[in-house]
Amino acid sequence: MPDGMGILNERVVAVVLSRHNSLMKTATQLRNRFRKRLRGPLGPTPTAFAIRHCLDLIVDLRQCGASWSQIAHPINVALKSESRAAISADTLRGIVARERRAARPEQTLKPRVKEASPAGVPPAGRGPGRENPMKGESGTSGDGSLDQAAGIAAVLEQMKGI
Repeated sequence: MPDGMGILNERVVAVVLSRHNSLMKTATQLRNRFRKRLRGPLGPTPTAFAIRHCLDLIVDLRQCGASWSQIAHPINVALKSESRAAISADTLRGIVARERRAARPEQTLKPRVKEASPAGVPPAGRGPGRENPMKGESGTSGDGSLDQAAGIAAVLEQMKGI
């Protein structure tokens, strides 16, 4: 093997080992912090509560390329040490997604509020006789348009005379 290839391989091995050591250190931190959060001052805490306090470590592991199964392992070791049931990688992924969504309420979906138009004025782009694509009917067939109101008023005037 040429010398240039040997140096390259040594650098690759050094990077891989460094990354591995970093992942192992973070996984150990996750296990220890998670284990501490499983017990509160009043007794056992919910698993989701403990995961919420470890989100930063879980996100770090995911960004480094760890799978959900790899992340679930140290969590399950901590759960086993507290005589609690293990969780699957899919359950962990769901809990993390829910906790991350709850952590940033400013980005939750806000209900869209329809702006009210002045009384008697149809919404923009919808004049009398135009079809409402959502209802599949014309604007004069019972949707409260001005033409319909005028027609009802005329019928009522005729009925007064009877």
